[in-house]
Amino acid sequence: MPRLTELRVVDCADLSGAFCGRVLVDLGARVFRVSVPSPTEVGPDARWFDAYYQRGKRLAADSDAERLLGDADVLITTGRPSELRCLGLVPADLVQRYPRLVVANISPFGLDGPRAEWLGGNLIAAATGGMLNVNGWPDEAPLQPLGLQAYHMAGVQAALGVLLALVARERNGVGQVVDVSLQESVVGALEHVTGLYRERGEVARRRGTLHWSGTFRSVETADREVLASHLGDWDVLRAWVLGEMPESGLADMRWSDREYRSEHAAEFFDLLSEWSRRHESREIVKQAQLCRLPFAPIWRLDEVVRHPQLVDRKFFDQAARLVRRELRGVARPLVAGSAENNGALAGLRVLDLTWVVAGPVCTRVLADRGAEVIKIEPPYSDPEQVRRGGLFGNLNRGKKSVVLDLQQEEGLRVLRALVARCDVLVENFSRRVLVNWGLGDDELLSLNPELRIVHMSGFGHSGPMCDGVSYGPTLQAQAGFTAHMRHENGRAAGLGYSYSDMASGYVAALAVVAAVAENRASVVDLAQLEVLTGLIGPSLLAAANGVPCADALANSSQEGPIAPHGVYRCADDSSATDDACDRWCAITAMDEEQWLRLAECIDLPWVKEARFASLAGRLEHRGDLDRLLEEWTRRREAARLVEELQSAGVACGGVADAVDLLVRDEHLRARGMWISVDAGSGDAVGLDASAVRLSGSPASVLRPGPLLGEHSDAVLRGLLGFSDERLAALRALGVLQ
Repeated sequence: MPRLTELRVVDCADLSGAFCGRVLVDLGARVFRVSVPSPTEVGPDARWFDAYYQRGKRLAADSDAERLLGDADVLITTGRPSELRCLGLVPADLVQRYPRLVVANISPFGLDGPRAEWLGGNLIAAATGGMLNVNGWPDEAPLQPLGLQAYHMAGVQAALGVLLALVARERNGVGQVVDVSLQESVVGALEHVTGLYRERGEVARRRGTLHWSGTFRSVETADREVLASHLGDWDVLRAWVLGEMPESGLADMRWSDREYRSEHAAEFFDLLSEWSRRHESREIVKQAQLCRLPFAPIWRLDEVVRHPQLVDRKFFDQAARLVRRELRGVARPLVAGSAENNGALAGLRVLDLTWVVAGPVCTRVLADRGAEVIKIEPPYSDPEQVRRGGLFGNLNRGKKSVVLDLQQEEGLRVLRALVARCDVLVENFSRRVLVNWGLGDDELLSLNPELRIVHMSGFGHSGPMCDGVSYGPTLQAQAGFTAHMRHENGRAAGLGYSYSDMASGYVAALAVVAAVAENRASVVDLAQLEVLTGLIGPSLLAAANGVPCADALANSSQEGPIAPHGVYRCADDSSATDDACDRWCAITAMDEEQWLRLAECIDLPWVKEARFASLAGRLEHRGDLDRLLEEWTRRREAARLVEELQSAGVACGGVADAVDLLVRDEHLRARGMWISVDAGSGDAVGLDASAVRLSGSPASVLRPGPLLGEHSDAVLRGLLGFSDERLAALRALGVLQ
């Protein structure tokens, strides 16, 4: 295939798909912008939207589209099937007309399925995809994320799909259709909702700033809240607290058990707040970091743009790029796939040194696309962990597990041998780990000059905070999500899960596939803070240029002036049981025509009041509009209301929880979003499917999550040629399990 700098992309996407082209520009592609959102779509802040989404694209007239397509490698479109037919942009027809063309289409609910013609947008996708339901406080309406995250995740998924399709084209010479659903992009970016339900039968709920794992929450200090955690060295935190406050309830030895702290998280963080109120926020975060405790400030956007790590790494000078990569030598192209494995990445071997969530998401994507992923695990991994399915299985399906003790030199010797036989290495340790093992970038490339290396640390491998300790929730706190995700006059809530990990995982996978597509060795220094901050969007650029951001984002529109645009309480669902009291729907009248249709459905005198007759009036009286609208929705069941409004031509969607997604959503089921994989002995486990669909190179999950060390012998014997005696010797040393 052509180098990414020679790749020709025609971008006909509206705002919902504009980020895909922006991502490809950042990777070096030449993107020709044929159709863009008009300023009326995004309101008075159009310049920030243009600067964020259209940066680096080349403007072309609509009349040039046909000529450009003749030489194009990729076409990006947005629209429901009926809209694409009207525009003459049916993806399958275009691929037939231009056989080498890759067509990526982004739409609210995908190109097929019972809801393919439903209307939607960023808020509707966040609601129906399960994101909203876990954001916010239990006694308040669910909250949208900071930034147009449904659009941004769909853009990343579409760009990933495009590169995978181009890799496949190198083998078979033909293009294909990349079908991206906004709803499924959101589902794919959930950390815990589906896995938690499958593993424990637990329906995740809103918990404010308390992370679903019970390990992070905001606490008060003398001047403002910070995000605190009981992870890290518990003895250090306990000694710090009791050294200043011997009477603290944290003296109880039951708190020494991590599971106990998580199970009683609300009480724990309340006790921690009694101590933290004695400190200034800046002081407590600084000292915690010195002690390797994951505390973080809760910053607003005007503070984020002055983040010392972002400033030192010239993040804003780099135009908020998601990926920093350094191309090295030429690497071999992938060998052809087989009948058993015809994935786009068949023939790629990946050495997976990742843990927790972000790294495993990256390598899961690669495994789903046919790569052989060898997951290195430490001997102290929990043998009782549910591994075939559930949370772990959903992250690690299709991978091979090899248990090595890398604290021993003999274990490192085995690791070096594996490095020499793999095409990709992905790791998300802190910066110093590989260097301390004698495996810095130069050493790795001396072992394997064709290696693609992806580092996935929290802050990157340079800058004043490069050795800082971080997790998804702490990055979200210092990137503005926690501070701005709140209701007017309400408490800061933020995201209910580690969205940072999910987003960073997909972006890392994108970086790997980009290097594979170019047949180049490379080193990627991915800072999860930069990925997360870069996904905020136009409001970040506005803040960087001194434009103030509203303290409380609530559920007001982030994609231009729209009213109504919110999340509204609905009646209890007569068909539900335990979750009947928490039913909501998202409604967005995207234009004047949709408002008139909504008003007709409501059919009450207030919709005809003069103050609601124009968009300007509805925006001015938004508080009253939302209150009156919720009085109406409260008398209707969410599922029936959504069907009614969608039938009338109004963008609307229910706020989905785990049961809605996995059991009730016929559309996701029809599109194959949930899969069942044989786990042996006649058992099967349920897992999530890939969030992006390729017509010619579909994803395939060949195996469930691996058992601990399940493939140790097979990998070392088959790949490295180790004898039974060598394996026995390693096992006797405790190196191999």
